[in-house]
Order: sequence, then structure tokens, then C-alpha cells
Amino acid sequence: MEITRDAIPSLRSTVRAAVSMVPGVGGALDHLFFDKADEIASRNINASLTSLSEEIRKIGEDRINKDWFESEEAIATFKLLFEKIVHEPDKPKIDLLSRVVGVCSTPKNVNDRNKRSVIEHLARLSSIQIRLLSVISKTQVRSQSTNNGGLLHTVEGIWFSDIKNSLESSPPFWEGTLLLDEELDVLVSFNTIARINIFSRSEAVYLVTLVGRRAASYLNAIGP
Repeated sequence: MEITRDAIPSLRSTVRAAVSMVPGVGGALDHLFFDKADEIASRNINASLTSLSEEIRKIGEDRINKDWFESEEAIATFKLLFEKIVHEPDKPKIDLLSRVVGVCSTPKNVNDRNKRSVIEHLARLSSIQIRLLSVISKTQVRSQSTNNGGLLHTVEGIWFSDIKNSLESSPPFWEGTLLLDEELDVLVSFNTIARINIFSRSEAVYLVTLVGRRAASYLNAIGP
């Protein structure tokens, strides 16, 4: 018996058949994976390019290095950006990452070899965590002494209360309730900030890591 090429099921048809068998939601998943996914990707890439264009207009065409956009590094940077945002549901995050790519072309950043590591790092965070990093990086480091059982200890860092005050004096970038403790823990887990161990447990103290500072420098260069 001769088996023709047309008789061999394609991988796509095999996967679609498997998806359709998922109880209750097979049809919805089939539409999502094989119809809507391309639409979402196109919409996100279009939004990304719009944000990039807006950022370059804010910077000024005369203040960017146009040669960078023809470099191999630019190709790798845009490939990474689109990989991260193509199916990203967090729309403000798409805007932020795209604007970061825009400032990659400025004189300050064009020779920085760590551009992609910045994008890679920020892509791990939510838009709220990205904006929170920017706020923390602008919060003043200060020294404060604590007394624990007669032992005086001076700590220099960014205090939780100061972060809270900075957020309260800035326009909110979140909806509902911001669980600040949890968001800070996430930033610590990604080595964006570090928590300082102190004798007194009355208040948490943080420092922005080297990775966090580099990422924040790009964020703080983004236009309002």
C-alpha cells in the first residue's frame, strides 16, 4: 500500500485535534491558539512600534544615533523586544520596554554593550514593578540609627517609609490596592533591589543593585 504525503497528518492538524479534545474549552483554545494569536501578535508589535516612534520624537531625531538602527546589535535588540512583547497581556509593559529601546540610540547609551541585558531584566517584571523600580531609584538614600537592646546600629539605605512617601507624592501607576511589600519582595527575588539585614525589624531597608541601577538609568531616561 502506498502512503501519499497528503495522507500524513501535519503537526499543526495533530495539535489542533488534541486542543479540540480539551473538555469544555477545546473550541475556545483552538480559536485562541490558531486564530487569535496572530491577531494579538500583530496588535502588540504595532503598539510597540508606536511607542518607539513617540519616544524618538520626544528625544529628537537630531539627538539619536541613526547608524545604530542599521547595526547587528539593533537587529538583536529588536528581535529580543518583539520576542518579549509579541503575546504580552500587560500593555503598559509593552509601552515601557519599547521606549527603553528608543533610548538605546542616544549618545549616552549607544555604546553600552549591556542594552539587551537591561531589556531581558525588565521583561521579567510587570509594568507596576518596572515603574516601582524607577520610583525607588529616585528615592534618597539616608542613614538612620537603630537601637536594639542597647546596641546602636547605623544603617544607610532606602527606607520602606521613604518609598511609601515617594509613591504617595507621585501620580499612581496602578489600579486598586498596591501590595507594596509583595512587589518589593518580587524585586528582591529578581536581584533588582536588595534588602539590608538590620538588628531592628521595625522597618525594611533596601539598596538598588548594580543590575537594578543600570535598568533604572534607562527607565529614567524615558520621556514623560
